[in-house]
Amino acid sequence: MHSQIYKLQINFIIKLGLALHRCGATSYRIENHLTNLAKFWHIEASFLVTPTAFTFIFSSNPDEQHTHIVRVKPAGNDLGKLATIDEIVEKVVDSQVTLDQAIELLVEAKQQPGFYGVKTEALGWCVTGGAFAMLLSDSSLDIISSFFFSFLVFILYKLSANSSRLASIVEFFAPFISAILACFIASLEVNINVPFVILSSVIIFIPGLAITVALSEIVNKDLVSGTSKLVDAIMLLFKLYFGALLGITLGNLIWTIDPLVLDVSYSLPDWKNYIAVVALSTGLVVAFNVHKSDMFWGISAGLIAYVVSTFAAQYLGFTLGTFVGSFTVGLFSNIYAIIKNRPASIVLIQGIVLLVPGSRTYMDLNTYISGHEILNNINDSGFVFMIFIAILAGMILANAILPAKKSL
Repeated sequence: MHSQIYKLQINFIIKLGLALHRCGATSYRIENHLTNLAKFWHIEASFLVTPTAFTFIFSSNPDEQHTHIVRVKPAGNDLGKLATIDEIVEKVVDSQVTLDQAIELLVEAKQQPGFYGVKTEALGWCVTGGAFAMLLSDSSLDIISSFFFSFLVFILYKLSANSSRLASIVEFFAPFISAILACFIASLEVNINVPFVILSSVIIFIPGLAITVALSEIVNKDLVSGTSKLVDAIMLLFKLYFGALLGITLGNLIWTIDPLVLDVSYSLPDWKNYIAVVALSTGLVVAFNVHKSDMFWGISAGLIAYVVSTFAAQYLGFTLGTFVGSFTVGLFSNIYAIIKNRPASIVLIQGIVLLVPGSRTYMDLNTYISGHEILNNINDSGFVFMIFIAILAGMILANAILPAKKSL
């Protein structure tokens, strides 16, 4: 017979794994974290974590095993709840709370609303779309259009939370609606870059970070999870692109337009990029539900990623510049983890997302299919894969030189 404390420990480990999955933690980090906790309690256990299923195996003795399998759905990033859950684990390890209390705290964390209200969240989405447009475009009309179109996409995203039918097509429907409206605005002789405005409005959906996470799991030999996440990210990219393609095609049938007209009459100065990076990082703080106490660290990570990678690219080229930026952000996030005793992922994700070439992947797909470039200042598409590898190499080297205390 198992002791009551053993059963509570098993129950806590299972609930902890599922809670970490809902926060968007990577599979190999979840497995490592659960393994470390099981070892702390002297429990023989092994775990298999994938985006859609969890397998927990516990062995109380060589002749008896307990297997628990749970079907789950892929989840997004909620860095605020990740910090909360990490604090709960710390309290358990330090014996500040009982296991019964810890399990109740995990349930409360699951039901905990976001740190930001709906209005702030909507503003965060708008700022993210507008700031991304400001970062890559000199057209003030593109920036303004992206800001307001992002609000439309946010409304669709919120509606999809209460409708399973809309949730299944929101990644296709959002760029489709944006494309129709962008074509209508362009037909009024407003000089906007239609494909770029569409891309900016759905930038939060672009799976650049998801592709990076998938490749990082493959690099860490978590092949099942990494491969499935990579396929899912690629399919999401196709849904976004073909939604935009269908919208532009229908819009062009209704209104004959040139979708790639560039507005240069109200171009902005080069220093606007730094404002854009700060604004983009601030918007991502809201999108990732980052705790307000970590806001400064997250915005700093984004600014460091951009400044370091841009400066290094002038001397080393774009790919190696990205490597240096990733390495610096990795060190910065590990320093954060050491100082604040929190998971490095909270800051790392906010910095890395400024480096991932998700938008470039989307643009490459557009160029491959349509033969037209969305922007003229984008680097050679052949380097996109190397950029992903450079990001991973930078993170690996940073962890080797200055490892974080925690496995998350």
